[in-house]
Amino acid sequence: MQVIGPVNVKAWNAKEVVKEVNGKPHLLVRLELQGDYFPSRAIVPMVRIVTDRGAENAWFTEESPDQRSLIAYFRPGVPAGVIECAYGSEPAVRAPTVLDPTKIARLDPKRLPQGIVAGGNDVARGRRDAKRRSSSS
Repeated sequence: MQVIGPVNVKAWNAKEVVKEVNGKPHLLVRLELQGDYFPSRAIVPMVRIVTDRGAENAWFTEESPDQRSLIAYFRPGVPAGVIECAYGSEPAVRAPTVLDPTKIARLDPKRLPQGIVAGGNDVARGRRDAKRRSSSS
């Protein structure tokens, strides 16, 4: 396990969630990285899954209120791979184990309400647009 500064990834868990984005419910994979401390900073933390084909970046991230977890949201078909996180230009920190999609707690599709969007580029686009609007005000 690599420790850089105060960031130390000890474990992870993942589950499907329904989260409202751009006024619509979206089915996403919520990946929670657990560690000693994920400091709140002006720069948004990056989380990605690295595979032999490249990397898939989280659409958006959040820090837990107690700063002991970093939460990242991915499309439902997130691949197996190495979990990395970083703040800005700092070197990426790797989680001690790889993401295994078979370990993601899945929602029962039969119980989901109608109209749920299964991921989609509008999630990332909507979050970026919201950040632009808030930074320009």
